[in-house]
Amino acid sequence: MEFKGKVAIITGGNRGIGQAIAKIFAGKGASIFVIDLGTDEDSKETVDAVKALGGEIQVFHGDISKPETNKEAFASCIETFGTPDFFIANAAYSKIVSIAEATEEDYRSMFDTNVMGTLWGIKESQRIMKPGGRIIVISSSTVIYPVKGMALYTGTKEALQAIVKVASMELGEAGITVNAVLPGVTATKHALSGLDKDFVANVKDSTPLGRIGEPKDIAKVISALCSEDAGWINGQFIVANGGGSY
Repeated sequence: MEFKGKVAIITGGNRGIGQAIAKIFAGKGASIFVIDLGTDEDSKETVDAVKALGGEIQVFHGDISKPETNKEAFASCIETFGTPDFFIANAAYSKIVSIAEATEEDYRSMFDTNVMGTLWGIKESQRIMKPGGRIIVISSSTVIYPVKGMALYTGTKEALQAIVKVASMELGEAGITVNAVLPGVTATKHALSGLDKDFVANVKDSTPLGRIGEPKDIAKVISALCSEDAGWINGQFIVANGGGSY
């Protein structure tokens, strides 16, 4: 198996794209370490899915916007499975809110989780990862195709892309690659419950492949970037939206 003996840290692995990443990587032999804000009950579906594939998984609950959470989580991963080979910064908080109605709480909730949480994870990865390590940051196609009501969320993703550009230079010196994946509209429970149904239908109709993305579509792109063959890809932004305009 391609990732046998490898260790993957995934933030936000309890559902949606994060859960799909855990399943894809476990299926390829990686040990899975999930960092998530939820409870053991929230993690059960992912844990059961990974174990059903014969994989190993450990879940660490905590707020990734806090530096100490990341330090404790990475230390726990090393103790449980060894040094991580992959860090996938997937966790994010999103809310559709217009600029006129946005509050300071909205701003801090999104920027703290999406930007600071990712930054601290990259910092810990740089500290402990060995050459050949892979960091994948989940951005969003909204940085290319803006959507009304998503100024704050898109702002966090733009910030992440700036961080990826610099991190790919700084960590590249240690043989660690840093790339971003920009999913288009993806059929997660959270996305489908928050987006207007007509908007989702329009995305489907305007996508050359005739559908919206599934979480496993995004997980497979991330898996490819973590493969041995992708070692020369660094500081790049991969749009995964089926060729659509969203």
